[in-house]
Amino acid sequence: MHESRVRYDIDHLGTGSGGIRLPIRPPVLPNIDPEIVGFEADQQIVLQKLLDQSTTRRSVASIWGPGGLGKTTLAQKIPVDFDEHSQENEYYLTKLYESLRGKKYLIVLDDVWTTDLWMQIGVALPDELNGSRVLVTTRFLGIARSTNSSCEPHKPQYLNEQLSLELFLKKALPNHDPNQPYDHDLFGIAEKFAKKCGGLPLALVVLGGYLSKRQPKYNDWRKALKTLNWHADGTECIEIIASSYDDLPYALKSCFMYFAAFPEDYEGVFGSKPDKNRNKDRGRV
Repeated sequence: MHESRVRYDIDHLGTGSGGIRLPIRPPVLPNIDPEIVGFEADQQIVLQKLLDQSTTRRSVASIWGPGGLGKTTLAQKIPVDFDEHSQENEYYLTKLYESLRGKKYLIVLDDVWTTDLWMQIGVALPDELNGSRVLVTTRFLGIARSTNSSCEPHKPQYLNEQLSLELFLKKALPNHDPNQPYDHDLFGIAEKFAKKCGGLPLALVVLGGYLSKRQPKYNDWRKALKTLNWHADGTECIEIIASSYDDLPYALKSCFMYFAAFPEDYEGVFGSKPDKNRNKDRGRV
């Protein structure tokens, strides 16, 4: 499972709305896939909101849109150089508040599902008039607007046909020589695949990764095109993600379904071990 997530560059496909606890997050955002395209304009818009010097009050910029649109990827692309500080791995809001007092910070809250969650975390983010910033990503416009009434939420644009095809080909044919033309017939099938994804970056990444494990032959791709009965409508891409599950080996399918049986946001799946192996290694066993 871990190897597939790394190969397809997919993280945090969705989180639940249940509960308001602070999740455990790594201290830094994961590496950005350099092949992801089409975020330059969106990146500049969000960056301008975060670097606005017209106020020293703590302000919030938000990114909203449906699953798979690239909100998390866009948040990862914001190269803001704030004062470095150690981040305490604390759950409680009081500890979070204490750890941020007197510091200039940039906090990224990814995939916020409820207004209550933002309200509880928001009070733990001190406003000391030092230019601190908060960046929120969410699927819901109402939540985005509730974070800051004076800053209009930003919605990334869907990829156009050219960028969709470019991203799909990079994922489906990772070993292709950029100095060589694509096979004419294969290129035509690639255009049809790209259109099916409706401009959603996640759909293009998943589908491209799905086909990258097959021979780049016209007949193979044509058969795959006929077997895929979904079409992204620009809102969600659950069916597209399901196609990657269908392609998993039997053992990994069983492992995936086992974890799906746990309640949402369930903790304690893994116990501690003296050898301090990472969870993903133990999960693979």
